[in-house]
Amino acid sequence: MRDFLRKVFDLIDSNGDDQLSADELMKGSDNDEVISQVAVNFHEIFPIRKTPRELESFVRDVIASVGGSSTSSISNKQEAIHLGMKYLDDNNDGFIQRKEVGKHYNSAGKKFMDVSKTVKQMGPMLAMFGGMDNMNDFMGGAGNTGHLMIITT
Repeated sequence: MRDFLRKVFDLIDSNGDDQLSADELMKGSDNDEVISQVAVNFHEIFPIRKTPRELESFVRDVIASVGGSSTSSISNKQEAIHLGMKYLDDNNDGFIQRKEVGKHYNSAGKKFMDVSKTVKQMGPMLAMFGGMDNMNDFMGGAGNTGHLMIITT
């Protein structure tokens, strides 16, 4: 995944200064070659569609839903890019540096591992109750008060 992020960063960083501007992100989201290459690279890691081309079509649909070709859509896309940058631009200089992407990647990886650990710990308990569907029935169904319902025969 780290290699994927590096490749995507390099594709979008058109001037090679190791930081992404809003303009570079906007141009990257409109660049057919960038979108195609990102889809191919992502598909290698997560084949969520049958082919890279199907994934590329999905990515294009998502980009179009954020900002298509009309003036208001372009404005919406710019707003979305600026909002995303606000979350990644730790030093508020208006650019996303490579190290900022790395920091957020590491943070997301840690959170993912924490969630995975919790799910792994909960797995045997959920299996004991036959999964979440049976757990809801066991806990009292839709009118669940949060208390364990004891069934006696």
